[in-house]
Amino acid sequence: MNKLMSTLCALVASAMTFSAAAPTNGGMLVFGKSADARLLDPGCMDENNSVMIANNVFESLLAFKPGTTQLVPCLAKSLPTFSKDKLEISFTLRQGVKFHDGTSMDADAVIFSLLRQNDTTSMVRGSSGVRRAGQPPIKGQASSRTLSRSTTAR
Repeated sequence: MNKLMSTLCALVASAMTFSAAAPTNGGMLVFGKSADARLLDPGCMDENNSVMIANNVFESLLAFKPGTTQLVPCLAKSLPTFSKDKLEISFTLRQGVKFHDGTSMDADAVIFSLLRQNDTTSMVRGSSGVRRAGQPPIKGQASSRTLSRSTTAR
């Protein structure tokens, strides 16, 4: 019994020493999840197992600064600016970004993605999208690269 207790104490002390190591960036982390991802389409995801995978596959216009909740540019070149009435938002996009199939990530692609998130009639809807309850729908024109919120539509 004493030998078992000594071994257990040694293991606990070893684990405590290991967990006290300073965090580092890079390397590999392997972890278990409660279930597999159901979907890998960001426009359809509505549960955490899919989102956890997507966050490691897809990039967004903005991201969180590591270890904080501070927003920083990711696919955007800078933080967005807002119109005085807060109905329009402007992003400057990073140049030269390509999707996995080789097509360019440009304003047309961003607008398509945002409009797709707001399309409540889509067959692939699975999440609440960009629009919040009580807000008018987003209208976009990819040809003019304008995305604004209508103040009259409900």
